[in-house]
Amino acid sequence: MSNQLIEKGNFIDERDGNKYEWVRLKDGKRWMATNLKYKPDLKDAIPYGNKIENIEKYGLLYGWEETLKSIPTGWRLPSKEDVEALIDSYMEGYSCYDQLIEGGDAGFNACLGGNCVTMSKKTFDEINEVGYYWTCSEAEEEFIHVFKFDSDLRFATLSSELQDLSAFSIRCICD
Repeated sequence: MSNQLIEKGNFIDERDGNKYEWVRLKDGKRWMATNLKYKPDLKDAIPYGNKIENIEKYGLLYGWEETLKSIPTGWRLPSKEDVEALIDSYMEGYSCYDQLIEGGDAGFNACLGGNCVTMSKKTFDEINEVGYYWTCSEAEEEFIHVFKFDSDLRFATLSSELQDLSAFSIRCICD
């Protein structure tokens, strides 16, 4: 079965003028096809490695509080159920990882932007190996579900991560 895009387009974030691509995927929802780059006036929205040159490809990594204040108008964080529906809609044929990753047939273009542990000394890890994306769904006390792309396992899944000590990428969804 072909994985042709149902619909695609772009929008401009009026807060800073950044242009973002979006795709309507098989789950019927519009998903951002690029990582969020909006820089709120807060401390934990940072480029990987604190290197400005990483923003264009990977966007910013956001702590939880920054995530809640960074979503563009008309968009929202995906829920655990949104991610499960997306994964389920790309399971036939071959791995949903291969379809949703940068350059994959679906047009979602997940980047492997790594993560940052946001304690007093910021520790960056896993760029070009793993991509983590916030969801709005709590997993258990102090943990939250994230949409995770792992290049070693060639797998896209939900993972539980510490909410208050991590900085991840943002991909928003619009119904």
